[in-house]
Amino acid sequence: MLAWSLCVLSVVLAVASLILALLNERTLGEIFLALDGPSIATLPTEAVSFSVVGALIASHRPENPIGWIFLAEGFCYGLLSAGDEYAIYALLTNPGAVPLGGEASWLGQWVWAPGLGLILVFLPLLFPDGHPPSKRWRPVAWLGGLSIGLAAVSSMILLWPERGPALVTGDESPSHVVQVLVVFVAFPLMLLAGGGCRELAVSPLPPVEGG
Repeated sequence: MLAWSLCVLSVVLAVASLILALLNERTLGEIFLALDGPSIATLPTEAVSFSVVGALIASHRPENPIGWIFLAEGFCYGLLSAGDEYAIYALLTNPGAVPLGGEASWLGQWVWAPGLGLILVFLPLLFPDGHPPSKRWRPVAWLGGLSIGLAAVSSMILLWPERGPALVTGDESPSHVVQVLVVFVAFPLMLLAGGGCRELAVSPLPPVEGG
């Protein structure tokens, strides 16, 4: 029940982000077709896809964290897409019409970190049985967790005073401390941990003794 409830919540967030995009006077071309990068519909689509897969796995194998990783990924992407469009509507399209626009702009600055870290590090590390292949891989998990925590927590704390239209429009650069911590420390650590997990995923399985 919990798995499908999270799935439904992520789907609602995804649909809400598309509705808000229309309210923000985005064209269908901007929503579904983008020539210079991912379209607006990319994150909602991924949110729904990850959530459905996660719910299917978690409802049948609730003890396996793989399904919950997919669900958490979908939820983070749903929050990110809906939060960004809500912030644009509340702060730029129709200022003052709805509350918490500044908080929504702040949310989008850090919720990407657990979403990216889970899929980049922990999904390949724990696939398929929910456990790393051996204790030797625990430092990779700690490194991945450290990178996620550093990116998310530093952004949550340091960007809270800057919440508002500037975080939506990008007219003002976020805190230089956040940029240094995320771009030059947290993100490289996440890539390092993810690269180690990628090598694990593509490496051949060891031969079975006595086979």
